[in-house]
Amino acid sequence: MEPVVGMLLILVAVIVAVAVVAIGRERRRTRALARCAEELGFRFRATTHRATEADLGPGVDDLMVFSRRDLTIVYNTLTGLAHDTAVFICDSKFSTGTLTGNSWRWRQTVLLFRSLRLQLPPLSVRPKRSPSVSSYDTFPVKPGFLGVGATGHRDFDSTYELHGADPEVSRALFGPSALGHFRRDDTLCVDGVGDRLALFRPCRRVKPQDVRRFLEEGFQLFAHLAAPRGPGQ
Repeated sequence: MEPVVGMLLILVAVIVAVAVVAIGRERRRTRALARCAEELGFRFRATTHRATEADLGPGVDDLMVFSRRDLTIVYNTLTGLAHDTAVFICDSKFSTGTLTGNSWRWRQTVLLFRSLRLQLPPLSVRPKRSPSVSSYDTFPVKPGFLGVGATGHRDFDSTYELHGADPEVSRALFGPSALGHFRRDDTLCVDGVGDRLALFRPCRRVKPQDVRRFLEEGFQLFAHLAAPRGPGQ
C-alpha cells in the first residue's frame, strides 16, 4: 500500500471515529434531557427545526437571541408550565453564515419565560467579556438599543452592560436586587420585552443534570423583574 493511501485511510478512520463519538454524545444528551422533561412534567421535542412563533409565541423577534429565526436552529426543546409561568428551554444554534454554508459560532441553551407578570421594556444585558467566547466574536445587541451607562452598582458595572430602547426605564427596572443577581458570574445574557424574558450563557449548553438549577436561577431573576402579585394571586 502506498504511504499516501495509508495516511488517507488513517485520516478517514480518525474522522469517522470522532463523528461516532460526537453522535453518541449528542444522543446521550437528548435521552438525558428527555428524562429531565419528564421529571419536570414538560413536553419534549428532540428534532432539529427552525425557531417558530408556535414554539416561542408571537412577537418573539423582539428578543435579540431569537431575532433571526430564519437562521436560528432549536432542538431538544422542553416546554411546560412552572409557577403559573410558560417555560421554554432549548438547545439553540445561531448561524453567522449563509444557509448553504453555515458557520455555527453560537451554540447554547436558552431559557424563555412568558408571563403576564412581566411588563418589561425592550432591554438586553450582555457581559463585557467571557472566556466562553473567542475574541473575534461579539455579544450582539438589538439595533436601536442604547447603553444605559453606569447603574451605580459597582460589581455589575465592572462586568456587564445594560442596553435598552429607553435607557431611563431600563435603569429604573434594574434596582439593587436585580443587579445583585449578576454578582455570581460574568457570563449571563438576558433579553426582555413585554411578557417575555430570556436567559442564556453564550456558547454554553447546560448539562442535563443542571437544567433544574438553571430553571431555578431563571426564576430568581424573574422574581426581581416581575410585577408583584396582587391579593389572591
